Amino acid sequence: TLELQGEELGARVEFVQGNYDDSPEGEVRKDLDATFAKWENAKRVERCNRGKVRKAEEGLFVAGRAPYGYKMDENAKGGLAVDSKQAQVVRRIFELYVRERESIRGIARRLSADSDAITHSGRSKWAHSSIRRILKNTTYAGHGFYNKNQRDGTKTEARPREEWIRYETTPLIQEWMFDEAQERLAENKRIRRKQPKRIYLLSGMVLCRNCDRPYHAQTRPASKERR
Repeated sequence: TLELQGEELGARVEFVQGNYDDSPEGEVRKDLDATFAKWENAKRVERCNRGKVRKAEEGLFVAGRAPYGYKMDENAKGGLAVDSKQAQVVRRIFELYVRERESIRGIARRLSADSDAITHSGRSKWAHSSIRRILKNTTYAGHGFYNKNQRDGTKTEARPREEWIRYETTPLIQEWMFDEAQERLAENKRIRRKQPKRIYLLSGMVLCRNCDRPYHAQTRPASKERR
């Protein structure tokens, strides 16, 4: 623990609350208080999650900040009211990607050059990851899901689909356009997996038998003028 590590370095831990002394009784009180605090925190998380699940089952969005293009409003469909200005940007992103076959990089460049296209954080510069998240978000096609993932230590794992809770939203685009965007994203991913990050003699020709990804060369500085 941090306390033991501090003691090994010669530091003394002082408690603002609890008045734990170095006696066996003080150690027991400290352990009991820590156990009850951990239990209370677990119960609080459980109550919070139970409330979120109940809210999602009522058909409301509960996953934190409203997706770009919407604003929180429990009286609106799915608890999300359309933000007309942001919704125009969302529709433009899908139009550029599906109809005009523009790349995500190209979309980011166009939006960053448009003073009217402001990001969720109020900035004018768009990141590729923000555009990709919008293209993959089912909310814009008229529905969303809660309880899709679960934490396992430091990892996030997908829950079984039957545990997902679906809620309906006001669509910003037609469903066929969303489906075509997903097809193009999947195809681009397949192509990208076979493209090496660096070009060398056997570029794209040597693939891993297990994951089908290409082997690639790496360089490192040998001096300021040479790699």
